[in-house]
Amino acid sequence: MPLGHGTTDTLVWHRSKKGKFSVRAAYNLGFDVSRIDSGGPSRMDPNRDLEFIWKAKVVARVKLFGWKACSNAIPTIHNLLKRKVSISTKCPQCYEEFEDVKNCLMLCDAAWITCALSDLEWCKINVWSNNCENWMRDVQNGLDTDKFQWFLKICWALWNRRCKKLAEGESEDSLQLTDRTRRYFAAFKEANGKQAKSSGVSKNARWNSPSTGKF
Repeated sequence: MPLGHGTTDTLVWHRSKKGKFSVRAAYNLGFDVSRIDSGGPSRMDPNRDLEFIWKAKVVARVKLFGWKACSNAIPTIHNLLKRKVSISTKCPQCYEEFEDVKNCLMLCDAAWITCALSDLEWCKINVWSNNCENWMRDVQNGLDTDKFQWFLKICWALWNRRCKKLAEGESEDSLQLTDRTRRYFAAFKEANGKQAKSSGVSKNARWNSPSTGKF
């Protein structure tokens, strides 16, 4: 096949649809490389490998937290230090260990003493491999559907408690956290059920034209 000779060769940045270099595209490339080097999942298709989170029957904020945790995108002490934020290296809950995602959601004693009070078996939670995504997958494989959804809610509640303690100095024991989480999601489910009923439209409803003189 004959080739055209009317144009000169140009450099193309393969990370951009238009072939042009941008700081954003370079940042995304660097982010992908760092995630691969650290054993984490790539961001090339953030939804591809995390469908088990998005398909869980939990509220959107819990799904979003699960996705962020699996993507190592929650502001743990470790992640804040990488961004040059001046902060204590100690876990804000147990004050002993260095806080990363693993410590925050599994290893911290102040976190998973909650496990015994939340009807979750520790032997099925203590299965951390090399990153949070694989951990949550392994937990999912060891629990039935309802228990895994409860596990995600507890993880969200643990992070929520940790942030309140760090920002506001509030303290909440594990029994209070478990009870509050149950009541919160029960109330949320009830409220959404009532809203769905009140806003429902009868399948037999038909549109009728307005009376003369009315719009």
